[in-house]
Amino acid sequence: MCGITLVLRRLQGNCGDVPPDPQLEWEDDLVACNALRGPDITETVTVSIPTPASSASSSTTAVWQARLSASVLALRGPSKTAQPFFSPEHNLYFAWNGQIFEQRKQYQPCSIAKNSKKGANFIERRIKELFERVWNGENDGKAIFEALTDILEECEKQVSVTGPSPMAHEVLASILDEVEGPFAFVLIEPSRARIFYGRDMLGRRSLLHTPRVSLNSSSFAGDHGFLLCSCSTEAVVRTFARIDSEGSHGVREPAAVESTDGESTAPNTADIQLTNRLEEVPTSSYFLLTLHSEPESKPWPRIRPDWRCVQSAGPSEDPVSMQQQRSDKRKQNAENLLTELKTAVASRLPPIQCRTASSVSGSHSSSTCSTALLFSGGLDCTVLALLAHAHLPPEEQIDLINVAFENPRSLKAQETELSRRSTINQSKRGKVNSTKDDKIAGCCKSSLTSVAQLKRGPYDTPDRLTGLEALAELQRLAPSREWVFVQVNVPSQEYKSRKGGIVEKMWPNATVMDLSIAAALHFAAHGRGVSYSPLTTASDSAANPGAAVYETPARVLLSGLGADELFGGYARHRTAYSKEGWSGLTKELQLDLDRLPERNLGRDDRMIACTGREARYPFLATNVVTFACSLPAAEKANIPLGEGIGDKMVLRDVARLLGLQDTAERRKRAIQFGARSAKMNEGDGKVKGQALLSRD
Repeated sequence: MCGITLVLRRLQGNCGDVPPDPQLEWEDDLVACNALRGPDITETVTVSIPTPASSASSSTTAVWQARLSASVLALRGPSKTAQPFFSPEHNLYFAWNGQIFEQRKQYQPCSIAKNSKKGANFIERRIKELFERVWNGENDGKAIFEALTDILEECEKQVSVTGPSPMAHEVLASILDEVEGPFAFVLIEPSRARIFYGRDMLGRRSLLHTPRVSLNSSSFAGDHGFLLCSCSTEAVVRTFARIDSEGSHGVREPAAVESTDGESTAPNTADIQLTNRLEEVPTSSYFLLTLHSEPESKPWPRIRPDWRCVQSAGPSEDPVSMQQQRSDKRKQNAENLLTELKTAVASRLPPIQCRTASSVSGSHSSSTCSTALLFSGGLDCTVLALLAHAHLPPEEQIDLINVAFENPRSLKAQETELSRRSTINQSKRGKVNSTKDDKIAGCCKSSLTSVAQLKRGPYDTPDRLTGLEALAELQRLAPSREWVFVQVNVPSQEYKSRKGGIVEKMWPNATVMDLSIAAALHFAAHGRGVSYSPLTTASDSAANPGAAVYETPARVLLSGLGADELFGGYARHRTAYSKEGWSGLTKELQLDLDRLPERNLGRDDRMIACTGREARYPFLATNVVTFACSLPAAEKANIPLGEGIGDKMVLRDVARLLGLQDTAERRKRAIQFGARSAKMNEGDGKVKGQALLSRD
């Protein structure tokens, strides 16, 4: 993984090295921000790109200066590999931010292969070799770039036989169309004044750009014409956001699509009031920017799978003789999904270079930990945790990161409600709390000495309680594994002090809901909290006020994102069924599938990657999505069975196959409500999640 920054400036004069403008300090700030994504290496190259004179009567050659920076988080290969990559033979510069997990095997020959069997065989063989090198542990960015240059060299040898040699961007597109995994990239070809860039079809890696190339310095800072970056900074936000002249400091970003599920789709950017908008790079295609007299960035086609949900008439009232057949089909579906998930998880757990564990007490410093989970104790993440256990070395600990916010508004509301209940029936309240405390204590089977105190504390969030319950179930099923429950507790004052930085990094997302989700991901991804392991003693317990602060050494974070979209886990799926039956549910599931690239994966990547860690999503693996599409809606989510039973039914059946009986019955809860990161200020209760943020 890495951070990419490309700042393109148009200058007049002869071709040559042009020093950067000292007045544009925000460039350095932008490079430094993106360097947080790749803490191992950061390098910058300055490339001069000459273009022909704009007219026959003009002898002036326009010179474009490209400043390309790439920072690296080394997760593959025996050593750290610096970027950007450069080929002097072909005059190419390449920056890669991604991971190759599988080969999609959707090879489409470029022009050289269409006219030459020898050329086609070489390209196919060379691409196959690329994937073999990556699976053997080599750096994937380096493997892609070397495959690109090797193919170009071979194509040049065949020119006399086949005609014109294919362009570098054409060959690269053919390679990337076979990549299964998240990525963003930029390829600069100075000799042809071209810049090729894009990201994976689901948008799992952030990449922002200015869609128009500006030649007017009054509409863009200094003489810059184009900007491409993995994440933004406050200075860049202020450069591109127009502040309301009437004194309102609200960022003029439109509301996201209305949603009742605690998440939103990408906003309609048509009415964003910006000088030259800084937007997410669309995932529908790659983009080719040509720097001629009228520079223009145009879409370049890519291959996309045709994911279509199978129509479903729903389960019929079959006679008793058919009930066994339905039961067998349901079991087979769960077994097939489990197989696909095992493949997805296994491919996302390669050998990983990890940092030394950070713990004052050193209770976990002797253990290796390459992988952690964003862990709420919910169905999706708990299933992934147990599958990760099955594929990681037995001596390696697994960190379960659970985040909770001290939310003044929620705490005040809770205090008011407890006082009301106490007044009505003190004895009944005491009995209910005692029963709940006993249940938690019994589930954890731990040396926690004050579960009641934990329950009354400011970090007693819904996700903290379900997280502890799920931890107990994992420990029961895998007692030899060291499960480390990392309790990330966020005081309200710390949230306020970091809020500005969170808003800055999540741009161009700018709604109240975006902030709630981004804040939870930001603090969770840092992985710094109080650790608790069922294998430790009471003195090391997370319940001990004097326990050491621990920071996970894991560089890879597994997330359950995607499961709700694929298997019908949202409230809107139940609403669709109630209005239009099975056809309505099928349409809603198809809509979720179609807008997966717009589900703010770029925002999530910006929040997580700035901590020097990488998020991976097994539920969004191509094989898992394809299998989910093959199941009729009623076999994925049997809505009439009720919430916590019928929603995501096939995934709940997978949990039961794994022995996660309690987890299989757990209900869906959005992260900002489970962690209580939503509406952190008193008086925010009536603020809608789709409301625009104000710049405090």
